[in-house]
Amino acid sequence: MKPSLYIACAALAIAAAAPAQSMRPVDDTHCQISVPADWADSKIAGIGARSTEDRRFNAVVRGFESGEYQTVVDGMKQMKATVVEENGSHVLMSADFPGGRKQYVEITKSKPLGCRVNITFPPGKEPIARKIADSVKPLK
Repeated sequence: MKPSLYIACAALAIAAAAPAQSMRPVDDTHCQISVPADWADSKIAGIGARSTEDRRFNAVVRGFESGEYQTVVDGMKQMKATVVEENGSHVLMSADFPGGRKQYVEITKSKPLGCRVNITFPPGKEPIARKIADSVKPLK
């Protein structure tokens, strides 16, 4: 086997063997999100969790009456949030925060209760923030 092919195969084997970041559930009485397993629980501004490395990287989940959906979305738009994605099940919005931080807010269109997760994250942490946002769902 040629050395360059050997190195490429070894790199692929290592990448395939690398475990995905494990996640754990966090829920309020109506909704659930998944956060990295090493995050600490937090009750600042609601039920949620925060990164143990950076307290400013956090997520808060809460439920609301589905009839309040438009009010929740309009409130985010007043904060200059922009729609990143919207479909029949949810809307994902993004807002800029001071210090280069951003916030994702994902709101479900579920009935009778909707769910909302706010994730505030520093630069470079967008992929995990999006993963948390996409995990929000009503408890059954």
